[in-house]
Amino acid sequence: MIPDTKTVHDAATEAAGIYCNLVKKYDAEMTTLDCGGGLGVDYDGTRSGGDMSVSYGLEQYASSIVQAVRIKCDSNGVPHPVLCTESGRAMVSHHSMIILEALSATPDPQDDINTTHEELLSVVKGLMRTIQKDPIIPSEGTAVNVDVEGIQKHGIELYKVAKKLSKKATSDAHIIYNYHMNLSVFSLVPDFWGIKQLFPMMPVRRLNEEPTHKGTLVDITCDSDGKIEKFIDGGLTLPLHPLDDDGGYYVVVLLSGAYQEALAGKHNLFSGPSLVHVKSTGTDGGFTIDCGDLGPTTEEVIMTMRYNVQLDIKEAILNKARTPEEEELVGELVDQVLKTMPYLNEYKPPRTT
Repeated sequence: MIPDTKTVHDAATEAAGIYCNLVKKYDAEMTTLDCGGGLGVDYDGTRSGGDMSVSYGLEQYASSIVQAVRIKCDSNGVPHPVLCTESGRAMVSHHSMIILEALSATPDPQDDINTTHEELLSVVKGLMRTIQKDPIIPSEGTAVNVDVEGIQKHGIELYKVAKKLSKKATSDAHIIYNYHMNLSVFSLVPDFWGIKQLFPMMPVRRLNEEPTHKGTLVDITCDSDGKIEKFIDGGLTLPLHPLDDDGGYYVVVLLSGAYQEALAGKHNLFSGPSLVHVKSTGTDGGFTIDCGDLGPTTEEVIMTMRYNVQLDIKEAILNKARTPEEEELVGELVDQVLKTMPYLNEYKPPRTT
């Protein structure tokens, strides 16, 4: 994303200069100037020009390009070209959102709950001094493996302590809750994992109640990276509500229409979600549900990995059955698993403590 209109203006001026040179000097019969992409999306709502924002809107972006090209063409006596852009991200980001359901919420272990900010900061400074104390200057025939391993060990410890310090500094409460979501980070929000893209998120239900929990979102895969613990505006937690017996607590990931579905992988065989197509009925905020499409079944996902479901999966499992009764029971369970989505479908969220 291009963060500010000055960059847009400068780039358009340079492109227009090349265009004018081709038309005047080489008599190129051109009438269109493609200004490329770069129109950004204000993900964090700050209009700050930061990594997750841009300091302009659509009108300012268009004005910068039109003005730059007009001035350059007028000064060279070249007719104004037709301008076009390829701003895919800005066009499609707002068309889609991902709704995630919470399965449970558990307190994050707090083994240092009584540790003060000052004590944690002192540990951080001590580890940094240890790492910087003895520089590695290897001489001929001298092994440095021990020194490198020591620095790596201290670096990992420094990361852990600094993370605890950050959470203490940004959270109003001592307890942070891990909300286990019916989610695969790799499959549904790959840009969060791949390029550290942050998306605006919020609860969908109970909007008339103040959220009292500080939460992180944990997916149901076995990956250590399957966790969302960085949020808009530098937050390490997301304000959420405690779960209740009614279940059905949802969190929405907004502005997810650009690239997430196209880039989504099948890591851990989780693939994509079910899709619901919604159409606006006008300016009154009303909408209609056009259609709903269930996500890929487990069998479909496995087949994309070039496995033969019948031979490599089902038959291999049935061969382990010791009796006809076991084979029938196992066969029914395997069929049920293969014909449903990999995500969890039937559950009742427990109460939080």
